[in-house]
Amino acid sequence: MYLNLRIKVPKLIANIVLWFVLRYRKKHSGCPFRKIRLIQANRRAKPIYAKVDPRDYQKLAQYDWQLFESDSKKCYAARLDNRKIVHMHRIIMNAPANKMIDHRDRDGLNNTRQNLRFATPSQNSCNRIRSKKGTSEYRGVSFHKKDGKWQACICFRGVHKHLGTFKNEQDAARAYDQAAKIYHGEFAVLNFPPSESPQLYVGGPKKQNLLKIIVAALVILGTLIVRFGLINAKERYMRMSVEEVFETVKMTIEQNFDIRTVTLGVNLKDCIDRNLSAFNKRIYKRLSEMGRRLNKCADALEQKYGIPITNRRISVTPVALLIEPLPKKISTAVSVAKTLDRAARAADIDFIGGFGALVHKGMTGADELLIDSIPQAISQTQRLCGFLNLASTRAGMNMTAIEKVGHIIKDLAAKSKNGIGCAKLAVFANVPEDNPFMAGAHHGIGEPDYSLNIGISGPGVVREVVANNPKCDLTALSEVIKRTVFKITRAGELIGREIAQMMKVDFGIVDISLASTPRKGDSVAQIIEAMGVSRMGRAGSTAALAMLMDAVKKGGSMASGNVGGLSGTFIPVSEDVGMVKAVRSGALSLEKLEALTSVCSVGLDMFAVPGDTPADVISAIIADELAIGVVNNKTTSVRIILVPGKKAGQIVHFGGLLGSAPIMKVSKIASPNFIRRKGRIPAQIQALRN
Repeated sequence: MYLNLRIKVPKLIANIVLWFVLRYRKKHSGCPFRKIRLIQANRRAKPIYAKVDPRDYQKLAQYDWQLFESDSKKCYAARLDNRKIVHMHRIIMNAPANKMIDHRDRDGLNNTRQNLRFATPSQNSCNRIRSKKGTSEYRGVSFHKKDGKWQACICFRGVHKHLGTFKNEQDAARAYDQAAKIYHGEFAVLNFPPSESPQLYVGGPKKQNLLKIIVAALVILGTLIVRFGLINAKERYMRMSVEEVFETVKMTIEQNFDIRTVTLGVNLKDCIDRNLSAFNKRIYKRLSEMGRRLNKCADALEQKYGIPITNRRISVTPVALLIEPLPKKISTAVSVAKTLDRAARAADIDFIGGFGALVHKGMTGADELLIDSIPQAISQTQRLCGFLNLASTRAGMNMTAIEKVGHIIKDLAAKSKNGIGCAKLAVFANVPEDNPFMAGAHHGIGEPDYSLNIGISGPGVVREVVANNPKCDLTALSEVIKRTVFKITRAGELIGREIAQMMKVDFGIVDISLASTPRKGDSVAQIIEAMGVSRMGRAGSTAALAMLMDAVKKGGSMASGNVGGLSGTFIPVSEDVGMVKAVRSGALSLEKLEALTSVCSVGLDMFAVPGDTPADVISAIIADELAIGVVNNKTTSVRIILVPGKKAGQIVHFGGLLGSAPIMKVSKIASPNFIRRKGRIPAQIQALRN
């Protein structure tokens, strides 16, 4: 006899227990499922449960579900609605009437989303349990008495196909397996399935399972102490409820939420010296020491909260300002670049930014020297990133510098494998001084000696909430996104402030940009498609992206008074699997990509073009994009990758966070005579806005 006891437990304790249970199930079953008890005819029988994803639990648990047995003796979870049987798995998948749902493991009560898939009747029948009747223990194999051999056959679309006869029963079974892979594809049930490889955890630091559980316990304990007033009131600069802590942990585990970067801005103006060797020694000492401190503090916070900090970076004062008193030689700028790279490597910093110049109105001798050194400096270093501000709303567009940069990018592509060096150079209009994201990060001249800026990212979190609200109107959807970004921003600021406090430096800003990665589900394009756009790049994409940008900015500004940097939505082609699919399917062209940048940050980012694209075409693409930023008083940028030897339609693989980029089609004839005019396009009039 089984008793159904219900004990009322405080919600806080229930949430703590639930979190540990889900972590245990994910570790041992590969899926953090929850259980819903099913009503049975015999109420004293052993309880039977249906498994569902945590995100579906609240929606499903409000109904009474019964155990139904099909004609084939297979058990399902279902309920009666107006005298009709409604199956739980069809509700979860929102299945249309003409579609069947197949359970991958053939367990009708395992209704987790990873176990469900759409199928045709033929595909569904392929995944049925093999009948125990027959002369062989293997699927698709029978003994042929006349020949005294084993024969293999397979059924495909109602037609039985003979696969041959074999002396050995196992050989016949293997022949069936080969045919099943061809005819049944992912629905094939094999006699000799390949051994399952161990589960890989992608996207976080190497600290795993047990450590994360301990971390979560520390988070909860610390939050309880704050909540019940056991910490001095002066230290409560940011209070998070226990519910917010659990939501943050869930976003980290299930939806790829992370702190994309903590970037320490470092002032190097007081290191300036007329002696190159002395200057290099000073900046190396300062950057290597501060870089090690940054890593140490980031590691401590990562372990404390269990939220991955993907990148640790440093940004410095624009190098063109620092080399003013040094000898006017390209070797001077290259030497400084190598020193910055060496310091980043010594401190184990992922990237160091600031090798750049502010030339939106004109160029000094040091500015020109630095621009000329970029191909050598970036191609001969590993962690150095460069930027150039070529335009601004107040000054207009420096077309002389833009014309020059087209040749610089061509030279840089030729000096680096697959043109990858181009991924470490970004050109801007209206570049912000506190941007924590590479390649445009630098420590502005109006910043303090040290400033800790943080870049958060959660496209997976936003995509999840959009997908879970398929029927609400766009007004309500905007509110849902805004509330989600609010939570993300609070978690990010909490970590940023603590790192700044540990390092005893000023806390700068939280950049709330949604930054994609090649990881599954971590895509801005998929957010747009979850809103209802059939494919990123098609009609409706610009409006959807504009709405997403607005909701992100409103949510972030509500959560923190320190929102800054770029703070919007990135649409880098190579780093976003949805963008890659859009380009390869023909839905997204370079012209449409440029149109999308008019409503989002930052601009034409991480897109690849053929290596033989002329320099004047590159300059023209840059001029067009920066003009959007100048006229609209917003930040725009271009990060264009020329891939030598590749043609439009091919693909290049960069690996890591840079992903893979399809080579986009671009005309080899643009506006050479216009670009060769050089000079400066004056600032736009602000009074007549139309």
